[in-house]
Amino acid sequence: MCEELRTQKSILEQKKLRINSQVQSHEKEIRQLEVAKNNLDFEMNKLNDLFYKNTDLQEKLKNDNFNIENEFK
Repeated sequence: MCEELRTQKSILEQKKLRINSQVQSHEKEIRQLEVAKNNLDFEMNKLNDLFYKNTDLQEKLKNDNFNIENEFK
């Protein structure tokens, strides 16, 4: 009986170690995904800023061209 309990305890301890290892691995993967998400958020904000800057510059160029055409006429 005692030997069976020791064996069962050993098996459960090994199982606990494997599960803890898996949990640590998943937590590491979650941290990596969070970093990747934050990097993507940063890049998206940068692209949005550039998009709106480009849109503003296009509008300004269109207005400048219109004004130049009117002056020329």
